[in-house]
Amino acid sequence: MLFSTLSGCIKNDGPDESMSFEFTLIDGSTKNINEYRGKIVLIDFFGVYCKPCQYQMIVLKEIYDEYKSNEFEIISIDAWISLGETTDLIEQFLSDAEEQGLSFNWIFGADDESGTLYDKYANEGVPMLYLLDRNGNIYYTKAGYTEYSVLVDKIEELI
Repeated sequence: MLFSTLSGCIKNDGPDESMSFEFTLIDGSTKNINEYRGKIVLIDFFGVYCKPCQYQMIVLKEIYDEYKSNEFEIISIDAWISLGETTDLIEQFLSDAEEQGLSFNWIFGADDESGTLYDKYANEGVPMLYLLDRNGNIYYTKAGYTEYSVLVDKIEELI
């Protein structure tokens, strides 16, 4: 039971390996993932109501605090917009976390209502992590909760 709780909300279909996409920031503007070339980027597909995703955010905060000065970026994208989550819900999640002393100061975005990003990149489950090298190539990917030490090892290999 504990393993399934920490591993994530997982489905068994595999993701498409192409990583060229646009996403919507919670302020409504759009970004293209290719704008982050030159940086090491950790993409976190999550769901606000996903408990393993919430635990993953705590790990991501530690990672971000340690590596943000190393041309490193985290982009968390809510993959459950097509399931009814909204940018307002993401903002509320961030506000609630702030009230509990957790500042998630990286980039937050959302999938479209059709679930385009979910279908391509997060259909194995959430949290779904992709670590991209400075050229935008996928260096590491994992569906389900990932421990701090694993992520640090992978990031250190790229730095």
